[in-house]
Amino acid sequence: LASSNQLVHLFDLESWRGDRFDADRAGAWVAVFLESGESTLRRFLRAADDETLAVLIHGWLRLEPFDDEDDAGEGGPMEDEAGTVLAPDGRHRLDPDRAEHLQAARRTAEMLFAEQPARWRWLTGAISVQLPSEMEEEALRWRQSRLEEFGYPPLDEALAIYAPSMSPPAPVASADADPWPASREPLLADGAESWLAEALARMTDNGRLATLRQFVAIGNRVLVADGADTGDPQAHRTAMEKAVGAVRIALEARGAADSFVGARALETVPLIDLFREGHARVVDIQRRAFSLAREGWLRRHERAAELLEPVLGARVRALLERQPLHAEILPDGRAHRRPFRRLAEIEEARAAVELSEAIGRVLVEGLGLDLARLLGSRSVDGAAEPPRFDAYFLTLLAWHSLRGEVCCDPLPLPLARQFVDGTPPNGDRNDRQPQLDAFIEALCGRFELSPRERSLLMAFGRACTERLQRLGAGSASTSGAGPELGGLFVLAT
Repeated sequence: LASSNQLVHLFDLESWRGDRFDADRAGAWVAVFLESGESTLRRFLRAADDETLAVLIHGWLRLEPFDDEDDAGEGGPMEDEAGTVLAPDGRHRLDPDRAEHLQAARRTAEMLFAEQPARWRWLTGAISVQLPSEMEEEALRWRQSRLEEFGYPPLDEALAIYAPSMSPPAPVASADADPWPASREPLLADGAESWLAEALARMTDNGRLATLRQFVAIGNRVLVADGADTGDPQAHRTAMEKAVGAVRIALEARGAADSFVGARALETVPLIDLFREGHARVVDIQRRAFSLAREGWLRRHERAAELLEPVLGARVRALLERQPLHAEILPDGRAHRRPFRRLAEIEEARAAVELSEAIGRVLVEGLGLDLARLLGSRSVDGAAEPPRFDAYFLTLLAWHSLRGEVCCDPLPLPLARQFVDGTPPNGDRNDRQPQLDAFIEALCGRFELSPRERSLLMAFGRACTERLQRLGAGSASTSGAGPELGGLFVLAT
């Protein structure tokens, strides 16, 4: 049921990977057109431009001159005695890469030759004299001009979506000052889409339509700027998710705490400025992660991030992608990477980077932990994983609690058991806060930690000790790593 223009647009989206023509993928769509009926393929061949058909014939049909003396002649059989598949003009042979495409390739050649003979002669002549790279470049130019009509700008224009916003991020007016009798209750929905959908519902019809069009335009620019596959539906969804998430982040940063104020902001602030404001916050934390990887302790070993606690490691690695992503921790413990949706997620990523910096400063830069020796200690079969930083943190806490020392060497096994199974000085086995307070103060005095580093390390210490309390005393590890608590270790000899 698709129109000729729709078929060409679909072919434009699906047949290119970046700026390169994917002949096999393009041929697969031609086969789909043929399966939909010869009239569908006929509409496409009539509507497609010559340059597109030239790269299709050259790259997919793989049309080559055929000079055999027993030439079948024009209109002769499509296959000779030797099994060579001939074009209907008898002067070329067809050699598609995939055998399952042979029928579609034959019918395409037959239809062009029978219904558009002059065009067939022009195409075969152009293929014989033009370089493949020149044909592909010309076809790409025509494809780009068509896509621009549907809101897909050239790459240089698309990259401008990430330019800094020129509008100051001034807060929007408070909802209490507006006379309209709309609900000011904060939305309970957690998804960015639901929040914005309700804000859009409060706008006028014209304002809503204009905003939705702006969202689509931004999503298209993101798709092109990120070099995504235009033929992949998930790439389109990801681009829109990124656009929506950045706009919501900007609205939250501007103080739009509910959908009513959000609607006011959407009506008064250009959507592209909101996107740029939100994306700038994501890029800011990505730069800090890159600094940790290129100038901080992570640069000392290619696998240094493996020493981070899994959630920290997942969030830092997600920021180090070409396009920064948020690592959402699923109920089963796996990390799902996706675009940022909320301001709180940026703060979580920021805390992960800052905590990774602080832990590395104490253990690697301060106490001289040898990453090359530690990461090289893992056996070939992977049976002995190197202890993570949370294990070293608990070991430091144990040394300080039992001996008053700041040391990350493995504890003698009796001392490790005493720390895991023993009772803290206040007599409450489930309350290690006094031990943790004293230990963090010792770290602050020795390494001159900032208040921010102190609070982050305190939060990390609470998480480690809470796991210690939940899991209870463990048995000695057969590898000699010390009492093991569901992956949490106190290093021991």
